Amino acid sequence: ATTITGTPATSGRWLVIGGTVIIIPVIAFLIHAEKLTNIILLGLGILCIGFMLYSALTSHDKVEGNRLLVFIILFFFHMIFWALYEQAGGSLNILTDRYINRHGIEASQFQAVPGMFIVLLAPLFSVIWMKLRQWKIEPYTPVKFFWGLFFMSAGYFVIVAGTRFSLDSGRLMPLIFLVTMYFFHTVGELSISPVGLSVVTKLSPGRIAGFAMGSWFLSIALGHKIAGFLGQMIASPGSEISREATLMSFSRVYIIWGGFFMMGSAALLLLLTPVLRKWMKGIH
Repeated sequence: ATTITGTPATSGRWLVIGGTVIIIPVIAFLIHAEKLTNIILLGLGILCIGFMLYSALTSHDKVEGNRLLVFIILFFFHMIFWALYEQAGGSLNILTDRYINRHGIEASQFQAVPGMFIVLLAPLFSVIWMKLRQWKIEPYTPVKFFWGLFFMSAGYFVIVAGTRFSLDSGRLMPLIFLVTMYFFHTVGELSISPVGLSVVTKLSPGRIAGFAMGSWFLSIALGHKIAGFLGQMIASPGSEISREATLMSFSRVYIIWGGFFMMGSAALLLLLTPVLRKWMKGIH
């Protein structure tokens, strides 16, 4: 078919092209202006959560308001999960490069391990949820989130055990510690990520469903930013301090934030689950 210049389709196409040309340098600037980006992210997060909280508290429909409160609570646990999960592309990659016996494999290649586990485990999880649903014992979304946080914490306890082994023995950490950690983290991701996207559409009213979905992805962005801060608490040039001090830095941050803080968050969510189930009003 012939496209006529000036039609809405043509105008829309040029609008997309023009918008892309404008937005690329803006995004490039924001990537380099880290302090400004932090302020923007924090501001957007406060505005989005503030709007959702206002909508929940002023809603004439109590069921709708309670469901939005559940959304807000899950938003924060979702953010915490990604803050620790995204160490895979940062501090965990540095740990792999410097202190793990990689058997000649490049450290960056281990970034494919979580993806491999997702491919292998996703069909299994699909069958598990389906069977549990048929048996009417499928856990509610907050419980699935609990397991996601629990396995994230378990993975960090494993890698901390690996750092302690390396410190005590003076040798490189065996690869099994890293692979086991990624296995647990992938189990955690499969318990949270697809479930979270599904529950957002169910908890949010139709009039703000798009806004809620955007806010949900903002929780991932905020999690990534927090991940950067945690990485900065660890990373330091290997030539400036001793091997033992650097490994202790990894171990300290991972046990506090990845281990105890994450496990505490999982326990808190489990305690909140009865209330959240009540507020969800029939949404599984």
